[in-house]
Amino acid sequence: MSSAENAIYTIYTSGSTGRPKGVVLTHVNVARLLTTAQEHFAFDHTDVWSMAHSYAFDVSVFEMWGALAHGGQLIIVPRAVTRSPEEFADLLTEHQVTVLSQTPTAFSSLTALAAANDPRIKRLHLRAVIFAGEKLEISGLRPWVDRMGLGRISLVNMYGITETTVHTTYHRLTKKDFEADGNPIGRPLSDLAVHLLNADGRPVPDGVPGEIHVSGPGVARGYLNRPSLTAERFLPDPYGPPGSRMYRSGDIALRNPDGTLDFSGRIDDQVKIRGFRIELGEITAALTNHPDIRQAVTIVREDTPGDKRLVAYLVPEPGHTPDAKTLRTELATTLPDYMVPAPTSPSTPSPSPPTASSTNATSPHPRDGHWAMPRSSSLRVPRWRSGSRRSGSRFWGRPASVCRTASSSWAATRSAVCCSSAPCGTPESGRRSAMCWSARCSRTSAPGC
Repeated sequence: MSSAENAIYTIYTSGSTGRPKGVVLTHVNVARLLTTAQEHFAFDHTDVWSMAHSYAFDVSVFEMWGALAHGGQLIIVPRAVTRSPEEFADLLTEHQVTVLSQTPTAFSSLTALAAANDPRIKRLHLRAVIFAGEKLEISGLRPWVDRMGLGRISLVNMYGITETTVHTTYHRLTKKDFEADGNPIGRPLSDLAVHLLNADGRPVPDGVPGEIHVSGPGVARGYLNRPSLTAERFLPDPYGPPGSRMYRSGDIALRNPDGTLDFSGRIDDQVKIRGFRIELGEITAALTNHPDIRQAVTIVREDTPGDKRLVAYLVPEPGHTPDAKTLRTELATTLPDYMVPAPTSPSTPSPSPPTASSTNATSPHPRDGHWAMPRSSSLRVPRWRSGSRRSGSRFWGRPASVCRTASSSWAATRSAVCCSSAPCGTPESGRRSAMCWSARCSRTSAPGC
């Protein structure tokens, strides 16, 4: 029998052991997300939403159903347009988009146009920009705010997790946020609770970092066919009614005296690049499964602000030098393209190759050229533990570097639902034309509906 507790979709996220996890969400999870978000945004039929993300990325759930549930229009942005700041700005102005969801990395292209005094920025019809998918560096928004201010267009930071249905908290940025340190993510949506717990599962005092545990009707059913992992991450909720659960996120935050939250980071090696949740351990596991590789460490480099790249450092088996092209091809059979490091050169020899906690300053810089491998036979990967500072371990020898730019992998939308009577009309042909869905489609008898 069909019910609101039935599964609505399963989205796979990266797994630390090399095996992706399928997160099972229900109709109830999504319906209450739209209801609680409405309390902050007051969406209606006049809104025009952009859908600039792959339907394999859960922000698309909010974009798609947020538009259709409130009678608005949905503009499906072609993949090529998402990669062209000028064309994307043209699309936003042409279709008079009012609600824009973006990863901070993606929005940086519009910030750059604002810094360049591009006239299209002033012609935007936006009323809300919703940041999600990765940590928001507030200082990077300064050129936008200097040009557009914080009044007419609200800039909203919404921390969220796939396992708690896209968005978990809400925070509208203010001038104060640009004057202080920290990464404010605000308060939980009205039907959720966020508990900050230490390694023993006890609440931490205000101002002390703790692991985010989320409870409420946004918590997913669990991981598909992974009962042990589900039991490990979806815990009984001691603060809720009998039978309720909370999700242990692995994210760290602290609570301010006014009850708002500041995001701090991760307790493990999980990262987010352009909104994609990546377990560095999954990449490392794939690399070390190769017969020519003895050990590997994967890190994220950000040599240019906002340009995060995956870099893998390898220790080969004695007498072996992995072929770059072959290695990349083999990795692509088990990893999505945005997680496959492509080979570039190593840096100049360094006595201290990086660990998983290394920074750009301490790890060798990848450059164009040939491969090189470390002379040492061991890499050590430290783990963060509550109550201790995360520190890097070292080995001595020459570092190897294999890297690629972790480009976004927005899958191109292959179909559109359109109606001849919809205000947006029939989508034009061609890879750069926008496709439009209208909530009115479900209420017409036009051909194709």
